[in-house]
Amino acid sequence: MQHPIPKIWLDPAFENAETLDERLISAALFYSRERHVALVAPKHPTLKWRRLARRYKKNLVYIPLKRFSLQTIDRVRKFHVLNGKEIRSYASRFIQEF
Repeated sequence: MQHPIPKIWLDPAFENAETLDERLISAALFYSRERHVALVAPKHPTLKWRRLARRYKKNLVYIPLKRFSLQTIDRVRKFHVLNGKEIRSYASRFIQEF
């Protein structure tokens, strides 16, 4: 069963996060149905992030950013989340493929 994820940037559940990175990681750990959550980053997760994962009973799987080509990284930075079938029907007119 799918459920919508609220706007994490405004969600008071994550207001203890000190940075936007922390807020995003907290939300990923909180909403993930999987025990393992991938973290693609230039550096290993901090002790604080690993403790956060432990609190949510999850495991951060670190994947070094340098393992990906610059082209792949650029494409990932420009991904789109399409919320609803009605949006998917016309979204291709606005999404540019590189």
